Amino acid sequence: MRERTAGALEALINRLPEAVHRQRADGEFDTVGLAMVKPGDVLQIRPGEVFAADGILLSGHTWVEEALLSGESEPLERRPGDAVLAGSHNLRETVTMQVSALGESTRYASIVKLMQTASLHKPRLAALADRIAKPFLVTVLLVAVLAAVWAWGDSPAKAVMVAVSVLIVTCPCALSLATPSAMLAAAGNLARQGVLLRDVQSLESLSHVNAVVFDKTGTLTSDRMELQHLFTPAHQQGISKLDTPALQHLVSLTAALAEHSWHPFARAVLHIDNRLPAKLIVQNVQEHVGQGVSATWMDGHDKRELRMGSLVFCQAGTQASELPTAANMAQVHLFDQNGWMASFAFREVLRPDAWQTIEALRRQGVSIYLMSGDKSAAVNAVAQRLQLDPMHVYAACQPNDKLSYLKDLQASGKRVAMVGDGFNDMPVMAGAHVSFAFGQAVPLAQARSDVVVLGHQLMAVANSVALARKSMRVVRHNLTWAALYNALCVPLAFMGYLPAWLAGLGMALSSVVVVMYSLQLAVNPPKQVLAS
Repeated sequence: MRERTAGALEALINRLPEAVHRQRADGEFDTVGLAMVKPGDVLQIRPGEVFAADGILLSGHTWVEEALLSGESEPLERRPGDAVLAGSHNLRETVTMQVSALGESTRYASIVKLMQTASLHKPRLAALADRIAKPFLVTVLLVAVLAAVWAWGDSPAKAVMVAVSVLIVTCPCALSLATPSAMLAAAGNLARQGVLLRDVQSLESLSHVNAVVFDKTGTLTSDRMELQHLFTPAHQQGISKLDTPALQHLVSLTAALAEHSWHPFARAVLHIDNRLPAKLIVQNVQEHVGQGVSATWMDGHDKRELRMGSLVFCQAGTQASELPTAANMAQVHLFDQNGWMASFAFREVLRPDAWQTIEALRRQGVSIYLMSGDKSAAVNAVAQRLQLDPMHVYAACQPNDKLSYLKDLQASGKRVAMVGDGFNDMPVMAGAHVSFAFGQAVPLAQARSDVVVLGHQLMAVANSVALARKSMRVVRHNLTWAALYNALCVPLAFMGYLPAWLAGLGMALSSVVVVMYSLQLAVNPPKQVLAS
């Protein structure tokens, strides 16, 4: 636990900048160490840099990425007077801020404190074999002594041989191998699937899981949007295929404006346009932060004033009209001076195996929960597509909210696994019975998690639960075999009917049986694991 906490803190320190741009009395900026900054100082943050402290924006309009802190999937607009958080990324413009909190006083540090507090309550797993082997050894020694005393009346030599036979036949090799052989075989199987266990004892906890909590952004969904419907005056019901030159022209025209914006929906439009051959050029481009983009386009000899963005922004200066909408989808609109031209309806892209993973877990009797810091509309849209129980969906969650919900689940008897990838998931990952992080997750999430999944295969979560349960069944079978073997052979050795050489052979064979039975966990591919 100390090593994990130290690794998490090291990841935190490496994320925050070591140096910042602090304003001097004459208004210029010097680069100084973060340790020299104090509350009230004015800092300059350039595009691509990380905010080193909590504070208030003084100048500049920008967009910030807070996904690791709040779970918000989209960049957020920040204007003068808005609060900014340590650990968030400045995406757009150079801005200045006044520092209000540093170090342990920041929200960034408070999440780490929550993680450490939750870690104290993480259950300690003990090996099942260890709990049995110690009293078993004491019992064996007592039985051997009693056997020697019982046979002493015949002859001292027989007493020694009987005692030796009892000790050999009851050697706890099979008992000691019952648990580690199964767990190591299962761990090797998972490793070949790209699933790495920080501790093989995590399999025991994972085998008891009956609830899995997923984060949304970056876990159930990918990092991009996809076009679902394109609405035009000629297609009021919406169309999803861009199979005519007129529709492709509208997309290219919208993309000509979108390439001047950092907004995720603008990038989604550009993703569509990348598949089209025609590229259009617009002039007098101006981005209106938080609203959209305006530009001029020469359509032959006709000059057209274009606007792309929110409905309020695009309708400014034109006659307001009711447009077609798509439920639970974000929309980007295109207008010219004459009115509405097109609307694009986007939704988040689910991971390809998200539905398959949810169904596989349900077949295993696992309850599915969704906790996200994103807005309710975005979270509910994903939940509906995956047919999740609305009572199991939690939106707009802060890190302490997630931890509180987790404790409520555990208090109701749930054994919870958490699947997340963001910094804001750390407290709940630390408090869960077992936690998963993916290879593309932030280093802190990987440092805190019990299981790291390399690559993007969400199905590895369901495979891991299935294999963990089978591993514990194999462990129980191994322990049962070891117990039955001893129950049969110890009386025979006690009464002198089992010579030492045969006792040694039986002991060796019992160990081989345990190891061979455990090897089934190493050879079953994922599909067979789930089918079993």
